[in-house]
Amino acid sequence: MKFTDQFIASVQDANDVLDIVSERVQMKKKGTNYWGNCPFHNEKTPSFSVNPAKRIFKCFGCGKGGSVFNFIMEYENVSFYDAVKILAEKAHIELPKNEREQSENFSAEDSLYEVNRWAAKIFFENLKLDDGKPTRDYLEKRGITNESIVKFGVGYAHSGWDDLKSSAYRDQVRTELLEQLGLIIRGENGSTYDRFRDRVMFPIQDPVGRVIGFGGRVMTPTVDFAKYMNSPESIIYNKSRVLYGLFQAKEDIRKRDEVILVEGYLDVISLHQHGIKNVVATSGTALTPDQIKLVKRYTQKNFIFLYDGDNAGLKAMERSIELLFDEGLFPQIVMLPDGQDPDSYVQKLGSEAFLDYLTRYRKSFIEFIIEYSSIKGEGDNVQNRQQVIGRLIELISRFPDPVGREIMVQEVSRTTKVAQSIVSDALGKKLRNNRFIDQKRENKEKVGFEVVDIANITEKVEIRKVTIPEIDILKLISNHGKQITEFISYYVLPHYFQNLLAQTIFKKAIELSKEKEFWEFSELISLFEKAENEKDLLERISFEKYTISPKWKELGYDYESFDTIEKWTKDAIVQITLQFINSEIQGIQTILKFEQSEEITTIYVKRNQDLIKEKLRVLSNTFFSDQN
Repeated sequence: MKFTDQFIASVQDANDVLDIVSERVQMKKKGTNYWGNCPFHNEKTPSFSVNPAKRIFKCFGCGKGGSVFNFIMEYENVSFYDAVKILAEKAHIELPKNEREQSENFSAEDSLYEVNRWAAKIFFENLKLDDGKPTRDYLEKRGITNESIVKFGVGYAHSGWDDLKSSAYRDQVRTELLEQLGLIIRGENGSTYDRFRDRVMFPIQDPVGRVIGFGGRVMTPTVDFAKYMNSPESIIYNKSRVLYGLFQAKEDIRKRDEVILVEGYLDVISLHQHGIKNVVATSGTALTPDQIKLVKRYTQKNFIFLYDGDNAGLKAMERSIELLFDEGLFPQIVMLPDGQDPDSYVQKLGSEAFLDYLTRYRKSFIEFIIEYSSIKGEGDNVQNRQQVIGRLIELISRFPDPVGREIMVQEVSRTTKVAQSIVSDALGKKLRNNRFIDQKRENKEKVGFEVVDIANITEKVEIRKVTIPEIDILKLISNHGKQITEFISYYVLPHYFQNLLAQTIFKKAIELSKEKEFWEFSELISLFEKAENEKDLLERISFEKYTISPKWKELGYDYESFDTIEKWTKDAIVQITLQFINSEIQGIQTILKFEQSEEITTIYVKRNQDLIKEKLRVLSNTFFSDQN
């Protein structure tokens, strides 16, 4: 997909990067920038920063950074095209007419999203027809309102074998796309037929609202049909990376800083109807690491499991606790009475009583493990208690934060009435054993030839070797744009830069200044979308990590005053020129040590003398006046 530069600029102008980030991350102002914990990796000390003036963000921990579009792309896991759409919609900016049809870059993924959107509309419209009445009656009996049907796009798949296929033929939807999405199935004889037949249909959406798959519950259960059926995985649908209802729930999860995890589609819809909207479903699958990372975009504190009390649900919760601990998260568990699920129980109790139940019956994972053991019939004898405590210690040892581990040790001691010192000693032994196993594994992996990514090492060294004059010049041109760039380029040539990344940025700034009467930092950095190292360097120098040279602060110059900028610019020009001259002199002196040809030696001696004269001129008070 391709929008015009003017349209992209208008969308960016309408969406302040600090506002967009602050909706998702708690930010605090320090100096000219804002800082918070990075939403893209675990950290205790904030290393994630937003520079409102330059309209960029940067994490100095994981390295992610860029414009407001880059933030949405990373946070919502979407393409640049979709990030522009999301922000345009937020700013109430209308998309260009027929831009989809006019685009030459309409991707395979976009086509699949469109087909799923079309299918969801077909299923939704089917529900209104005469043969959709039994499904409407079923939903009404389950207490699902028309408002919820619209909100979640609930629909109906006809009972015929080719109803959807016929609709596709009518609407000129390509059969191969239906087949890729699993909406139709190709039989052994080569003919195709609808996958979903006589089923109430639940569209499955990604966090930005695109339909990526479907879940269907059969209306007339028989031995020949599975009660529930989901779309097969495709290039846009991976069930381990999706949570049903997240699109509808994400804002409430952020507001409450809490997520409730349930199992079924109707559990989510029914709780939403009763005002409990921070709820998502794993759709019958065990919680996966990718799903946890997905939810962590919206809350990093409170995970509440609200599952049925059957054995399958209990085992799923125990497995999920391990994964949450690996991510440094404390889960809580609410067990429902026998025979109840979230849908039936909220309808039985009503909103207020159900919320009260959630509050009163929340259990820590420690209480859950102990109670689960008794449910499994393991009893309360010494051996079984020892096994339960061993299981708790095993789980606690997975938790990355030592403070969190200490808190849990205290709770285990208090709950099991085992001395805290004994629990702590057992945990220490387990941690030492874990480290020993990890060390053995690491040593085993080191056996053989070590493969080193030379390119990656070189790139990191390049960033490290940027000199102070080079940093100052890049800081100046990114702060002040064309006017400063033209002034500096009058005195400084690109080859004065020792660092190749900095040299490339300087060249691009000069080119941009020749092309445009005026440009901003966002335009400069946009030139490096596919050059990660240059982009990373530019982002880093734009934050307080790289500031005005210390000696100017010592002299008491105000950062933004005209005098400071002029003096800083001239000083940077002098310093980078001296850097180049000194490097050249050093190179000539090295050559002269080994050069045997008298003719060549004479040439280099003359060049060395010229450089010394140039160095004296640069250091004189007349350097800038001589150039004018």
